[in-house]
Amino acid sequence: MKRFLSTVAILAVIGLIFSSVVFAQGGRQNRGKDYPRYEDGKSSRLYNPATVETIRGEVTDVKTMTGKNNRNFGVHLLVNTGQETIPVHLGPSWYLEDQSVRFQNGDRVEITGSRITYEGKPALIADEVLKDGKTLDLRDASGRPQWAGKRGR
Repeated sequence: MKRFLSTVAILAVIGLIFSSVVFAQGGRQNRGKDYPRYEDGKSSRLYNPATVETIRGEVTDVKTMTGKNNRNFGVHLLVNTGQETIPVHLGPSWYLEDQSVRFQNGDRVEITGSRITYEGKPALIADEVLKDGKTLDLRDASGRPQWAGKRGR
């Protein structure tokens, strides 16, 4: 009987430790709760339809960024508009690799997207990029990425 009670006690302690770790993570329901929402109520992260604008300029740099977990790669452009040089967040590299539009330094582009402040500096989250008569659609009017739901997500 003593052995049974000590086993139950150990399992209860392990259960408490595990549940505290799970609750400390915040759970799915708490992620992005302060961000604007898509029409279906899901978080849109930083994209805000109220701050959409169109810029025109020249690509001065193309960067592939690594996320915190070292596996989420994002493609960003640095675009000089004449008034400013602004980083433009396009989307994940695996999605852009499947598109027909490619970018390199010197490209003339027209980008429509949501102006945000990222790490204290202005940036643009692109929803559409025009280059050489081709259109790269990245997000819908509410900011939902075209790649949402792809690759089992």
